Amino acid sequence: MLCDLELVLGELVANAVAASGPTDRVDVNLGLVARGLLVEVADRSLKAPVPRQVQAGDEGGRGLLIVDALTKRWGWRSSPDGKVVWGLLPFASPDCHSGNALS
Repeated sequence: MLCDLELVLGELVANAVAASGPTDRVDVNLGLVARGLLVEVADRSLKAPVPRQVQAGDEGGRGLLIVDALTKRWGWRSSPDGKVVWGLLPFASPDCHSGNALS
């Protein structure tokens, strides 16, 4: 689950930073729930996250596709200051063998 968490969190934070202004705050919350690990990232943008159609040569636009592939479910909700995008990681996921000492 650790490698999946790193990827999902990285994609959600990157999207939140891109959607936010230069002085806006991005908040991260991780929590254990009955069905897995809930990853939430809040930003100050009111714009809904939408997976993009990407072409082979595109350098970006795959973040939500990655989140969708690695989570049981993902979604978003409005918040008083913007929105929260979340992903639910299952407790049991394939091992990753990246050579990372934390793996």
